[in-house]
Amino acid sequence: MNGSTLNQRLAVLLVVVVALSAVPYGSNRPFFWAFWAAIVAAIAAWYCLALLRRGLSLRVSVRDAWLPAAGFFVVTTVLLLQLAPVGALLFEPIDTRRGLELTSKYLALVPGEAGFALLRWTSYGIFFFLALQPAVNRHRSVNLARAVVAVVAIEAAYALVALSYLGDTILVFDKESYRGVATGTFVNRNSLATYLAIGIAVATSLTMMSDKSNWRVVYVVALAIMVATLFVTASRAGIGSAFGGAFAIVMMRRLLVRSTGFWRYAMAGGVLVGLVGALYGSEIFDRAMFGNGFADRRALYWETAGMISERPLFGFGAGSFKYAYAIYHTPEVSVSLTWDYAHSTYLALWAGLGLPVGTVPMAIIAYLFVRIVRHEVETRSGRPAVYAAVGATVAVALHALVDFSLEIQAVAFLYLFVLALGAGPALFDRSSSR
Repeated sequence: MNGSTLNQRLAVLLVVVVALSAVPYGSNRPFFWAFWAAIVAAIAAWYCLALLRRGLSLRVSVRDAWLPAAGFFVVTTVLLLQLAPVGALLFEPIDTRRGLELTSKYLALVPGEAGFALLRWTSYGIFFFLALQPAVNRHRSVNLARAVVAVVAIEAAYALVALSYLGDTILVFDKESYRGVATGTFVNRNSLATYLAIGIAVATSLTMMSDKSNWRVVYVVALAIMVATLFVTASRAGIGSAFGGAFAIVMMRRLLVRSTGFWRYAMAGGVLVGLVGALYGSEIFDRAMFGNGFADRRALYWETAGMISERPLFGFGAGSFKYAYAIYHTPEVSVSLTWDYAHSTYLALWAGLGLPVGTVPMAIIAYLFVRIVRHEVETRSGRPAVYAAVGATVAVALHALVDFSLEIQAVAFLYLFVLALGAGPALFDRSSSR
């Protein structure tokens, strides 16, 4: 078995992880965090042993991605330190609103949650590094992009069927909330919306750069299913971020390639969105015009900022937001709801890891985004996967401002896979030029 065959088999395994991780509630449960960590570790062990046995080398090494790798190890080290019993030495007791003092023996307010965060973070790092390897090959990257479209389109189709014909359930279980809107196999609409936004970015890229009409028809059908489901989620931010990602792809293509087909694709996209919006957009229109929750979100963000100011350097511990926020929660934010998330991944990172280290994951993504764009500007490769990574990054970055979808494991796996499809060529070409 040569290196190409090995990377092909690795790619298939990673696609299986992406596809199946969405099925059980988006894998947003401790059991699934541990399960997928074990699976990803087993795939990594198999791949590394196969390389050693055959005397092969990695297509993209740690040296090629040294800066993201350094950031990854910084965050990993801090997560390990959050499990250290030094909390009483570094922090004063927290005064609660009931006149009590809250102390923690550990650096993290809830060390168990920090342990789960460490498990997820290491899984993501290994998964992304593995995904870089098969992404280098141009032909394979197109096939992997097609696989992503198929996976997301199937999820979208299931979400529509479950809503309309299966009693509005999640798999075989009754929903606890979000009745009447599409959630697919996820617990909430926004997670599904971000999942769809990533798929829409990939399908848009493939549609614009396909030179085969039969494949273009397939992509357009998949796009129609995903866009229709996106509207049925009634996720305002999800719809906005999806269109933001697609717009970024179209504009990047327009700026780099003076194609005469630009306006044709723009008009076709507008017609598709208009038709789908007319058929399925009543719920989102009602929420946009008459929905509430803006006051709660604004107050939530303000109170979370106050939390961050209490521990700006170290944070309260990764995954500890819902426990720490209970101390700062005021009636300004609805007390009839449980606020387990900050509803902003940026604020959640700062609240959990502190401002310096909480910024590192954002910096890693920003660095890779710039590398991908710069590489495409220099090479004009026209790889659909490169444009897909750009559009997906814009979409998740926008949605992460006002929601926590990227904190759901299935969404994170899908995004990291698409990001790797774009980053693989950029990092590999950089190493080849040395």
